[in-house]
Amino acid sequence: MSSLNQPGLALLAATLFATAGVTPLHAQAQSPEDFYNEQTRDFLKALNNPRVNSRVRRIWLQLADQTQRMYPVLPAQQYNAGQALPNGVIVLDVSIAGNDHQEVTAFWLAHEWAHQYYGHPQMQLTAIGQLLIARAGTAQEDAADRFAGRFLKSQEYDIEPVLSFLCRIPGGGANDAHSAGAKRAKNTAAAYGLDDYEGCGGDD
Repeated sequence: MSSLNQPGLALLAATLFATAGVTPLHAQAQSPEDFYNEQTRDFLKALNNPRVNSRVRRIWLQLADQTQRMYPVLPAQQYNAGQALPNGVIVLDVSIAGNDHQEVTAFWLAHEWAHQYYGHPQMQLTAIGQLLIARAGTAQEDAADRFAGRFLKSQEYDIEPVLSFLCRIPGGGANDAHSAGAKRAKNTAAAYGLDDYEGCGGDD
C-alpha cells in the first residue's frame, strides 16, 4: 500500500478495513492541530503497512461472530476515526486501521459497529429520529463506547492503549455529540470492568 493508486489499497477498500502513536498513558488532551498532525502521520505510515488489511479483517470477523451481524467496512481518512452511515456501511480512518496499537483499531471499529447494531445512523433519516438524537445528547456515543469496551474485554484486548487514546482526544465543545475524552475513557473502562480506573489525570 505504498500509494493510493496501487492494487493493495483497492483491495483494502473492496474487502474491509481511527490512531495514536506510542505515548505515555493517561496523557492530557491534545490540541486539535496536534491530533490532526498525529492522524496524518499514522495515515501515511499505514499506507505502507501490508498487515493493516489483515488486522481489520480479523477484528471484523470477531465482531461478526459475536453479534451475528455483518457490516461492510471501507477505508477513508476523514480525521474523525470512523463513521457509521445510514446505508449500513462503516467507514474507518486508515490512520486508525494502522494505529501502532491493534487495540485502538479494535475499539474504533467496535464503536462504529455498535452504531450500526443499535440502528443509530438510520434514525437520522426521519424528522422524529433527528429530534430524538438531538434530545439524547451524548447517549448514543456513550452507548457505542460501552459496547466497544465490552467487546475489548470479551476478546481479551488490552484496554490501556485505548484509554490513552481517549484521554488525548481534543474536546469538541458544548454541543458535541461525544462526551469529553476523559469521560469517554471512564465510561469505556467501566464497561471493560475496570471499576477502579482513576481517569486521565489532571482535570477530569
